[in-house]
Amino acid sequence: EEHSPRAVWIAAVSQMWLRAPSAQSMADQVINILKEAIPFQPDFVCLPELFPFGNIEKTYPINEMLDISAKVLDRLSEFSRQNGCYTVCPVYTSAGGKAYNSSVFLDRLGNKIGVYNKIHPTEGEISEGVSPGALFQPVIQTEFGPVGSQICFDINWDDGWTMLHKQGAKIVFWPSAFDGGKMVNTKAWMHK
Repeated sequence: EEHSPRAVWIAAVSQMWLRAPSAQSMADQVINILKEAIPFQPDFVCLPELFPFGNIEKTYPINEMLDISAKVLDRLSEFSRQNGCYTVCPVYTSAGGKAYNSSVFLDRLGNKIGVYNKIHPTEGEISEGVSPGALFQPVIQTEFGPVGSQICFDINWDDGWTMLHKQGAKIVFWPSAFDGGKMVNTKAWMHK
């Protein structure tokens, strides 16, 4: 079995206690918190599920959330490039006329190297215009081996976790709006 040449350093942000009036101000807060991890030289940074839109006062229609997400991705691309880290950026994306709750993977140069679209959106997400992602989605290749993502509600099904395990994923990032605790540990154990 192939192993990484060294430990992988991962930084994550919780926005549980953060509040903001708008998506822009929430993104500012989260990115400022993330900057505190840079002295530790993380290989990956992983942000919370749809972080610009969590715990904010303002509501946006899906088309506006897609526009805001694109701008946030540009900012995080620059962040990855400046800090030489991979970034898992959970935002809204669109493809083929459909909107998705996604984890966008950026490499150390800020280039988009992959996207995971949430397979199991909630009923509330679907009513807002979010589509389910494909049942098969490829892992993302990194210098540490293949990695993947599952998002929040996906934890309740094994299909995505099994899909990633069969492709040899070494790390599965799990951006979530709730604390998975034992559930996420169980998925890691079950799918090695």
